[in-house]
Amino acid sequence: MHVAFDGGSSRDSTAKAGFIIADSRGCKVVRRGLVLDRGRTNNEAESTACLEALRELARLQDRGRECLDAPIRVLGDSQLIIRMLLGVYKKVRKPSLYINVEGIKGLVRSRRWKVAFCAVPRQMNAQADDMCRQAEATG
Repeated sequence: MHVAFDGGSSRDSTAKAGFIIADSRGCKVVRRGLVLDRGRTNNEAESTACLEALRELARLQDRGRECLDAPIRVLGDSQLIIRMLLGVYKKVRKPSLYINVEGIKGLVRSRRWKVAFCAVPRQMNAQADDMCRQAEATG
């Protein structure tokens, strides 16, 4: 399984998040864009996108739609979020960001998933970014 996530915010608009879940053949299982609350930072939007993607993956697993014995690759263009999830950065100072990062780690632990978190260049994360843009356009 592959999960790609992205998030974004600006001072004059709401934050947004997007993600893609694809099976091992690259077929898209879920594509979703979310409009988030005003005032969220870019890092909060990124971590929310990752958390919501993994929650959706858990729902798919609970419905028996996806076999998750194989490792899950989680791709994001936020080096900060990926490094926090990998444990490279030990401290998360902002409480809302801490809640998201710990929520992601807790979900992975509780599901006993084998997850590889990978930072990718922004241009390789275009599909997740598109979901953010679509959420903004429809939100």
